[in-house]
Amino acid sequence: MGLKRRGEPVQDLPPAYANLRIATRDRDQLVRDATALTNRIHGYVDRLFPGFLHPAKSGIAPLSQASLDLMSERFSPAELSRRPSQALAQWLGRRGLEEPHKAAAQLKKLAKGALGPAPEQSVLLQRTLSQLVGLYRGTQASIAALDRELAYWLARTPGALLTSISGIGVTLAAGWTAELGPPSQWRAVRRLCSYAGVAAKSKQTGGPEKEPVTGHVPQRCNKRLKNVVLQAVEKVRLLGPEDLRQSAQALEARGAHTEFALAKRLLRLAKHLVTTGTIYRPKALLDPDTPKAALATYYQGLWDKLLQKWRGKADLKDVFAPGHPLGQWRDMAKELYALELRLPQHRSGPGSGALTP
Repeated sequence: MGLKRRGEPVQDLPPAYANLRIATRDRDQLVRDATALTNRIHGYVDRLFPGFLHPAKSGIAPLSQASLDLMSERFSPAELSRRPSQALAQWLGRRGLEEPHKAAAQLKKLAKGALGPAPEQSVLLQRTLSQLVGLYRGTQASIAALDRELAYWLARTPGALLTSISGIGVTLAAGWTAELGPPSQWRAVRRLCSYAGVAAKSKQTGGPEKEPVTGHVPQRCNKRLKNVVLQAVEKVRLLGPEDLRQSAQALEARGAHTEFALAKRLLRLAKHLVTTGTIYRPKALLDPDTPKAALATYYQGLWDKLLQKWRGKADLKDVFAPGHPLGQWRDMAKELYALELRLPQHRSGPGSGALTP
């Protein structure tokens, strides 16, 4: 490693980044487990009650509370056909369906026309499906608990500032921060792009007069970081700021590799935010002569979006505490632009605090 100049000094991660790395990788594994369970649930439902997981046919969203409760006990077309319509509608209404009577009628109609399994197989399929539903619910609860952990530790790092970009939420910002570590350890933008696997190799021989030869994207990269960055690209293309979405459209019109080109811009933008401790501002508001009223309006709208992203995943008083990056931005905005930026009076949600203090 020394001869090839690939060696680098090893630096210990601060506790927040180490915990983020553990939690994000555990969450990724749980998401894969939940996907596998979902596929198995679909397979058993197709044998027990074909069409039930198609909302257009059954009138119930797949894997919703009502759907999971129905699959938990004695699930079959024959059982649903025998249930009284009024009682079934009331049962569905208690589980959050907006039009329970319509859903009950649609569900019973589907049950009467469905072809169920052989009677000697029904009990075994029902019991296995019930166990899979329990595993799925437990996995989802574990993911929700890890989401609260992610939010707790992310709020203590400059990576929380990435949530000021529309389209990037707490989970993506946590994964980004976990893989790159503290801002002092972030590499140059060109090396970051190579590390994330979004930059093609370039080789030049024969002197400066020769054109460089661009090769393929290297396979040796941080695949977890690459996955997070490309997910952020997709979110930004759909829900991101107007200037970034316009950049993506311009890149696509030129025939460029839109995903990788926009990923490089996001990496450059992310490094600027975390190293300078600033929040994202559109290009139109970067001019030093921007009216103060325009900045105040933007900050007020950004505050509402930040509350929406963090609510339910963390204690908002902790997220916007004066010693944390988002809390420091909040104090600045209140002082310079006379904004109130009030926190909700009620708690962010049941169990919103992290499991570890």
